[in-house]
Amino acid sequence: LTSGTAAASRAWKGVEKAGQSISNLGAKITTGVTLPLAAVGAASFKNFGDVDKTLRLVGETMGSTAEEAKTLESAIKTAASNSKFEMQDAADASLNFARQGYEAVQAADMIAPAMNLAAGTASDLSMVTGGLGNTLKAFGEDASEASHYADMMAKAQAQANTDVQGLFDAMSIAGSTARSEERFS
Repeated sequence: LTSGTAAASRAWKGVEKAGQSISNLGAKITTGVTLPLAAVGAASFKNFGDVDKTLRLVGETMGSTAEEAKTLESAIKTAASNSKFEMQDAADASLNFARQGYEAVQAADMIAPAMNLAAGTASDLSMVTGGLGNTLKAFGEDASEASHYADMMAKAQAQANTDVQGLFDAMSIAGSTARSEERFS
């Protein structure tokens, strides 16, 4: 009986030691894997919240219907997934278009060309959205022409000793001059 109790006691200590090892491993996994994953999840949730907040502001600024907002959100998601820019950048760009007076459908036409131009010329996206929107207005063009104008700007920037900001500055002068001459003709 005594030797059986001693053997059971040794076996129990082995089980306790194994249990402690498993517990220590669990703590290491929690510290090394679970906590960082939780932090990523929290950051993603915060980023989603920021994007959602910006998109609500865009909708309010544009006066968009739910369907128009959905069209713009889809265009933003597509543009961001095909660009070096993230969803928040695309949402901010659409807010710039909203502040310029563009509607959701127009901004949906403009978002991908603006992001492509900014990425392709290593330019600031905010500057590009402002410049592209202003250039289209200066020339009296529809938002559906954004891709054409962005392509022209990229080509001109690549062939000239200037940057996109300089081109947008020149277009704002040229566009208003061309529009005023058009009125007097």
